[in-house]
Amino acid sequence: LASYNIQKESTLKLGGRFAKCLQGVIYVKPLTLKRFHIDYNAFDTVKIVKAKIYSKNGIPAVQQRLTFEDIQLDDDLTISQYNICPESTIHLEIQTHDPKMSSDDSLSGVIRFEVDKVSTLNAAGQFSPE
Repeated sequence: LASYNIQKESTLKLGGRFAKCLQGVIYVKPLTLKRFHIDYNAFDTVKIVKAKIYSKNGIPAVQQRLTFEDIQLDDDLTISQYNICPESTIHLEIQTHDPKMSSDDSLSGVIRFEVDKVSTLNAAGQFSPE
């Protein structure tokens, strides 16, 4: 900043597109539900946006998959990192199964366990190492 002769305790005014994108309303469009809006600021993470969606519509964050311009949004990145500005629309896909389970497992009712080489299943259905 010294090359621009900006002194200590100077006040800088942001201009251009970035200033317009600091806060506002963005739209959320679920695949099968009506579009709704949420308030945001540019430094909200995607995780915070998911919490706002949960508080507005009751859709748990773990079931939300958000995309903007065909890019899946990462929970740890901010809205500004995706160049999302007021009046933008992000798309919401609601996942009804546990995203950590493969679709084959959830459809077949298979539950996978990681067990030691020497383990037994007691009468209560619990694993106990021998």
